[in-house]
Amino acid sequence: MSQQTADARPAGAIVLAVIVTAGAVFYFCLGLWLAFFDVPTVHNSDPSLAELPDWVPLVNGLLSLTLGLLYLILLRMVLGRTNSAFPMVQAIAFVNLVFGFFRLPAGMIAIAVSALIFTVSNNAATKQWLRRD
Repeated sequence: MSQQTADARPAGAIVLAVIVTAGAVFYFCLGLWLAFFDVPTVHNSDPSLAELPDWVPLVNGLLSLTLGLLYLILLRMVLGRTNSAFPMVQAIAFVNLVFGFFRLPAGMIAIAVSALIFTVSNNAATKQWLRRD
């Protein structure tokens, strides 16, 4: 039976884990709020806007819960050091970056977080950790 060496987890992997955990908590809370609580669908700021159908918050809530679950899976991949962690981190950061552009100006937060994820995950030590090199 061979003994594996325990490599120290780089700071970049810990930062990624914290960001992914914060994202998972955010999306779970948002999903629960949208799916199961009464969300106002009438916009008082502009009378020309139509009222949203009742199913829109439910679908958005279920999709947010799904995204929170995806973030938990990604967290397990990052901390568990699986081979597919690096491409998954890159793909999810890219998707968040693209959707951030669709939600401007509020999407600036998603764009900034995605840029931070790209910067941290492309660090040499973190990339080596995520790829299990």
